[in-house]
Amino acid sequence: MEQKPKDIRDYLDFLKRRTWHLFIPLACILLVGGAIALLLPAVYQSKATILIEGQQIPTDFVRTTVTSFAEERIQISTQRIMSRARLLEIINQFNLYPELRKRRTTEEIIGIMKDDIQLQTISADVIDSRTGRATQATIAFSLSYHGKTPEVVQRVSNVLASLYLEENLKTRERQARDTSTFLEEELKSLQGHLDDLEKKIARFKEQHLVDLPELMQLNLQTLDRISRDIQRADQDLKMLEDRKIYLQGQLQTIEPQSPWIGSADSRIPTPEVRLKILKIQLMSTSCSYSDRHPDVIKLKKEIHELEKEVDLKQDLGEKHKRLAALNTDLKILSERYKPRHPDIISAQRKISILEADIATLAEKHNPGPVVDLKPDNPAYINLATQIESANLQIEARLKERQELKKSLADYRRRLENTPQVEKAYLTLTRDRENTWARYQETLKKLMEARVAQGMEQEQKAERFTIIEPAQYPEKPFKPNRLAVVLISLILGIGAGVGFASVTEFMDRSVKTADDLFSATGIPVLVAVPYITTQRELRRRRIKKIVIFGCIVAAIAIGIIAFHLYVMNLEVFWARATRFLARRFTF
Repeated sequence: MEQKPKDIRDYLDFLKRRTWHLFIPLACILLVGGAIALLLPAVYQSKATILIEGQQIPTDFVRTTVTSFAEERIQISTQRIMSRARLLEIINQFNLYPELRKRRTTEEIIGIMKDDIQLQTISADVIDSRTGRATQATIAFSLSYHGKTPEVVQRVSNVLASLYLEENLKTRERQARDTSTFLEEELKSLQGHLDDLEKKIARFKEQHLVDLPELMQLNLQTLDRISRDIQRADQDLKMLEDRKIYLQGQLQTIEPQSPWIGSADSRIPTPEVRLKILKIQLMSTSCSYSDRHPDVIKLKKEIHELEKEVDLKQDLGEKHKRLAALNTDLKILSERYKPRHPDIISAQRKISILEADIATLAEKHNPGPVVDLKPDNPAYINLATQIESANLQIEARLKERQELKKSLADYRRRLENTPQVEKAYLTLTRDRENTWARYQETLKKLMEARVAQGMEQEQKAERFTIIEPAQYPEKPFKPNRLAVVLISLILGIGAGVGFASVTEFMDRSVKTADDLFSATGIPVLVAVPYITTQRELRRRRIKKIVIFGCIVAAIAIGIIAFHLYVMNLEVFWARATRFLARRFTF
């Protein structure tokens, strides 16, 4: 069967029937919410705002050594301030949580205080000076503390704010001081390393005084000069040898003695002179006598012997000249080539053969008793003196040439050693230059760090400034008593409507003629109206009174909650006590 649609009268009947089901949950929940709003302790909050001020001196003039961001320093300061020792000191100083300290541990009390302290950062869009882009940066932060006593909350908030300011200054000064100390230690280390390198370079220069790369050009010039001196010495030796050979040739053509040898009383002619005298005598004797004359034969025989002697002497002289020339050539070749050189071996072989020939001729040439006579021919003596002078000059030039060759070999060795010496020297000088550059750079950084440290000590760098100190809280931060009452009212209404709806849904009784017709399908002929008894009337009046009282209680709870929301609980109770005292007096 079709169900008749409900109208407003049905809902009004529903409210009449389920009045108790609606108002009993509402009253219970509202009373509980009001009790909670009244009994919850007031919690006060005092908040301080700290501004992060930028560096007062332009960074182009002084650069700070503190490179951490403000957020990082705030977190570091938070970890240090929220340490167990710091918080315990504040708890003891202000006698915080006296009731909780009797039944809870110290760690639990510290955890509760950490929860009561709140830190919130304040960010803004700024232009990053390094990238030139807009970015979020922390420009300030707020620090608040929750507690039950307004004065204590204010004082604790101010103490916490001062601790953040103090910790930030200490952190920045410590970082600046640590940076300066580190740079000073690094500078000392570099100075020691630089001194060691200077000592190594000095010792290296002492060991390789003539092989240093900066002396390479001088060594090349000296080597070229020595080579030219050796060439001049070779030319001078050749000229002296030629002159000596020429003088020896001239000397061979001159007799050492005058044509007559001996003193003025006993002068004897030389073989050449006697040969000339005998030839003159032979010519004169041949004119007077025949060839068979004994005097002529004697003269011829004597002349023949003298001619053999003179020829042998001349041949021996020529061979002596040639031997002297070969010895000179051998000396020159010995200075130019090694002993195994073919030219030296050939010259030695020629000298050996010539010495053997001279020895053979010397055995054949037996002039008889040799008279030890000193040369008295002036021309011979002059040539012999010149030859001796030439020998001395040749010996001196040979010694000079030998010294020049030693010097040449020494300078060649220097030039050969120069690349290895230069490599080691460049390594040392490169290390010194790099160390010196690092030393200068570190010194510059140290000066900047000291200036930055002074800036931190003078508080001219980035700093925390309290722009809004913690104020005395005039009203509680929580609980929100009005909100608790309103929520209780909403929950009570919802609970009452729900409870009444569930009760109505579970009630299967017939309340109207239409319900009866709908249930049985039999038309209702007549409906007897409900007869209200005196008892029911009294119950209705009681219900109305209860409902009216609930409404009044709700209004009173709302007014009380509003007053508690506007003013402190202590002030409210004081006013309420005075009001009740006046009423009681009347």
